[in-house]
Amino acid sequence: MSEEFNNNVTNNPMKDVKGAWRTASLFIEYPTPQYPPVYTLNEEDRTVNGVFYPSLRKIYLSYDHTPENEYDFAIEVLGSWEHWLRLCRGQISQHIKAWREELEVKVRARAIKSLMRTSLEESSAGATASKWLAEKGYAPKRGRPSKEEKAGYLKQEERINDAIEEDLKRVGLKAVK
Repeated sequence: MSEEFNNNVTNNPMKDVKGAWRTASLFIEYPTPQYPPVYTLNEEDRTVNGVFYPSLRKIYLSYDHTPENEYDFAIEVLGSWEHWLRLCRGQISQHIKAWREELEVKVRARAIKSLMRTSLEESSAGATASKWLAEKGYAPKRGRPSKEEKAGYLKQEERINDAIEEDLKRVGLKAVK
């Protein structure tokens, strides 16, 4: 029975001979002699030496999900949620971060397009969508500045005031407070 288990483990291209999830070794960009790559990190699919490597980025962006809620993608493409989490924490984490940022833009763009279509309707939903678009509701909102930002602004203002006072002294004038 253990021999059968080992054969199943080694036949899974997502796992190493010990049964652990492969991470960087899955990609042509991180070659590992004992494990053939399965994907590329490129934006587009690649063929290298006659072997086709699908772009994991392209596959990731083809799914209808939101950033950090990629369950279906993880299960269908990688075989496990745990495997996806290991990739997110591993060598390719910066790639995944960029994919998530791009996905965020894609999701927002799709939602805004939908609201644009709704705004053309002769209904209360159309009126609400039109108002939201006219008021640029899609523009990022700026929250209150942090304590660090406030301290930075105060220091900057202090430096500016000091520079103005120095200039006034240099030309023989006095600042009125």
